[in-house]
Order: sequence, then structure tokens, then C-alpha cells
Amino acid sequence: MLQQFINETVILNYLPHKNIVSIYGCASHHKESLLVHEYLSNGNLSAHLQSEIAENSTQPWLTRLDIAIDIANALDYLHYYGIIHRNVKSSNILLDVNFCAKLANLHLSQKLPDGVPVYATHVTGDIIGTCGYMDSELAYGRLSVKNGVYSFGVVLCELLSLTLAKCWVLNEEDNLATLLSRKIENQALVELLDPRLGFDTNLKIKWMMTAITELALLCMKCPQELRPNMEQVLETLDGIKQGRHETNSIKGKLKDGQEVAIKCFHDESETEKTIKQFMKETEILILLHHQNLVSLYVRTSRHSNKHKIVYEYISNGTLSKHLHESSRGKLPWHTRLNIAIETATALILDFHGLFQIMLLTFPLFHSGRVSISVWAVSQGTQTIHETGARYPRGHKERNMGIQPDNIVFIHATNMPDSTKPFTWLVV
Repeated sequence: MLQQFINETVILNYLPHKNIVSIYGCASHHKESLLVHEYLSNGNLSAHLQSEIAENSTQPWLTRLDIAIDIANALDYLHYYGIIHRNVKSSNILLDVNFCAKLANLHLSQKLPDGVPVYATHVTGDIIGTCGYMDSELAYGRLSVKNGVYSFGVVLCELLSLTLAKCWVLNEEDNLATLLSRKIENQALVELLDPRLGFDTNLKIKWMMTAITELALLCMKCPQELRPNMEQVLETLDGIKQGRHETNSIKGKLKDGQEVAIKCFHDESETEKTIKQFMKETEILILLHHQNLVSLYVRTSRHSNKHKIVYEYISNGTLSKHLHESSRGKLPWHTRLNIAIETATALILDFHGLFQIMLLTFPLFHSGRVSISVWAVSQGTQTIHETGARYPRGHKERNMGIQPDNIVFIHATNMPDSTKPFTWLVV
């Protein structure tokens, strides 16, 4: 106990952070050790979520998302300094009067030896943690900062729905990750998520909560090498809050039963920028017709209050997931080659015989059909041509604010003369 007391004192004293409980003082006398730290009036997250259920009240979804970001900040900070918390759970997350979240109870934490890589895995026989939050790989002695990533995934589930985090206990065949994965595949998240948060009534909240669910699943991946680190988790959470997450497309059905994808532009304030973004994307899709480009079916009008486009549904998901998620199986080499060839057929650009292409995303693919984002970059400048389809030479340029270090270039020459009159830009 004395060593644990010393651990927490040292960490809190020398690693101050806005999302880690602050220490004011400490004392030790005989067998008693005292630690004085700041008081947070809203108690711990676990008790707060339980009281919400008892009182039939709830904090807004964005408040819960901010709590997740706060704790991700704290864990990222600890992991940067090689500190493993070892007991991340909702009852160790305290909330102040403004619901700013702070990580507490660092007495079980372990500092990695100096010179050891932060993401290295260590063997330990000292298994510490709380059932339900503890990484199953600790049973094999695999200690690393990725254990904390797993526990954070469980906390994300609690923020999504306390029922979601607890109900898997009732089914011995499942762990939380398996249960979550099955609900995502069956499009049955509504059965688990807290209905009071607006999942089934607010489209923006729906895609944000779906994105968080997918992130929680990634955090609980096994083996732990498949999990993101906390820096990546934090970046993803920030992106979701700001509306940058790719899962702003949802599946739907037309009256004739045909499956379609519906993309929504979620800005709550109706700005001219939102309208321009919406009109730009739809105009491109209307003009482009190609077997390797996703087809647009219909869009709402410019004057509509809610901007949506309905386009072809591609059942096999994203290329990125097939390449990076082991559960999907490896793509054979010939399949990969065909995807590359079919993607290349959609990318024909001409800039005085030199072609510079920046690949940004691979949103959807099925049977080699790919929807990608591509920008033509003027040689020697940072100006990005606004995306479009078969624009004549000399179309207006606009600086899109993309930094050079984010650009991947592919150079090509000697394109056929038939491409000379136009520059092809694909989105």
C-alpha cells in the first residue's frame, strides 16, 4: 500500500494535466498515508450514469462526447510518458461542476522502464484491474499501454449506453466486443444505445454515436496490436465532434426495395459554405458517369433545409477496412491488382504532361468499384484545384488549405492526346 501511495503522489505531483486530478498535499505517519487532492462536485462517472437511470434524466450527447475527449486527453498524456494506468473505469473518472472529466486513482499505475518504447509489450505476472474493464490479454501477462486503450473502449460503451456496457455479462458466450460487432453488422444498434440521447430521432447524433461505437470496437480489438493508440483515438474523437468522420453516410431503401446510401450534410447552421459543399459534390456526381465511380440517384434541392444525396449502395464497405481489419480476411493479390487497375481508369489527369494526384480517401468499394477523393495540385504551388468533372483548362483555382506534408504525389507522363482538352478530377 505504501508503494501505491508513493506511485500516485509522484505521478500527480510531477505530471500535472487539466484532465488528471490535481494533488494538493500528502502525509505519511506510521501505517497511515494521506493524499489531499481537488474535490470534484459531480462525483464519478459511474455513479452519475447510474443516477441518470434512477432519475430518468440524462446529459446531452455532446456532454458525454466531451467527457470521452477529456479522458482520452488524460490517457494520451500518461502514455506519452510511458505510464500505464492499469485501472481505467468509469468510477475512476471524476466530474467537476462543469462536467469536465478528470482521471483519478493512479495508485496502481506502472511506469515503463526508461529507454523502453512506449508501445512495447511486457510480460507480467501481476494482473491488476477491474473485471469488465480489464483487457483479456492481461490473462497472458501482456502488459502495455494498449491495455488502457481496451478499458477506454469499455468506458465509451458506458457513455453510449450503460445497458450496452453491462448486458454482455448476461451472455457467457459473448464478450462486449463480439456483442457490439454483431449489433453493428445487423444494423441493430438502436437495441442497445440510450434512446434518450437522440439516436433514433436526430440524424447527426445517430452518425456520431455510430462512429463512436465503431471506435469503441477498434479499442477492444484483439490482439492488442490491432488497436489504435490513444493519440489516434483522441484525433478520431475530435474529428467526430467536428463532423469530419467518414461515417456520415447511412444505408436506406427505396420504395421498390433497392438499397441505397444516403449522405447527409450535418451542419446545424444553414451556411452558404454548407450549401456550396453540397452543390459541388452533387454537380460532380451528376456529370460523371463511369463504371468505377459511385452513381448518384437523387439529391435534395438547393433551397431545402436538410441537404442529402442518395447514391449507389456498395455492400462490401471501404477498401481501408478490408486492408487493415484482420477479421475480414486478406484480399488476394489479383483482387488487389484489379482494384488498382479499376481505380486508375477513373483517374486521368493532364497538367502539361505531368500528373500530380493526391489520394485522400477510399469511401466505398465492391467488385473493384471505388469511390475516391482526388485533387490535382499545381506544380510548384500549394494551390488545390476545386474538385470537378472534366473541367476545361483555365477553370478557377481556390486554396483549400491543404498542407504540403499531407500530399502524396503520383507522377505520370505520355497520356494519349485525346485527354488533352480536359482535366479529369474525381471525387
